Amino acid sequence: MDKGDESKELKLGRRSMNRRELKRIDGRIRVIKKAAQELKERHGGIPAVERNAARILASLKMLEINISDLSAFLTSP
Repeated sequence: MDKGDESKELKLGRRSMNRRELKRIDGRIRVIKKAAQELKERHGGIPAVERNAARILASLKMLEINISDLSAFLTSP
């Protein structure tokens, strides 16, 4: 993909977004997912922390389906 492709606008619902923005959001999702996984692993025996970390990961899964998978599809050759 050349640089011109990254600046092309994608229509996503009511909003337009370029591929660079989509990649940036995808990166943030990955960072948050890693933090939530670490939190779930190190809950320290506090059930509420473990449950809420699991909920965060479930929400992140939906973001991955909506954003990360789209980003991978758009950037694949």
